Amino acid sequence: MLATSDWEFLCAAHSNSLFVKSKPRKCTALDYTCHTLTHFNHLIAHTKIDQLMSRLSSMFRRLYRIFAHSYFHHRIIFIQNEINLNTFKIFKLFVLKFKIATEEQLVPEISLTEIVSEIAAFKAKEMTLQSKISSNDSSNSNPELSNELQISTET
Repeated sequence: MLATSDWEFLCAAHSNSLFVKSKPRKCTALDYTCHTLTHFNHLIAHTKIDQLMSRLSSMFRRLYRIFAHSYFHHRIIFIQNEINLNTFKIFKLFVLKFKIATEEQLVPEISLTEIVSEIAAFKAKEMTLQSKISSNDSSNSNPELSNELQISTET
């Protein structure tokens, strides 16, 4: 799975057993996500707590990589999700607060400050478009505005 041009992660969730390691393989981002979430779910359901705790850091780093891919390759969707749910913010703060992983282990870096700025910019653009629409009683009378709104919602 490609996170950025500098970071490619191999999928380590190909083993048939929880305790037998297999050689990591290249996967598409979608497969990496499915394999990682399935493996994490299986670990939680079938592992004793002491064994699970020793694997938690590794699993949370893998989950972080899924967020990283989403952030760097699907930025608009990522930001829209953060506006509504704060999923990444909660995840990252939880991981750091309970020392599940260190900031250095969470790579590539995604800055919460940068996300907050992007959310503000996204909301400002959305408000500008809404005010253009409301000032123009019918968006159909202005094809340029209709195109701008369609582009904004598609990206």
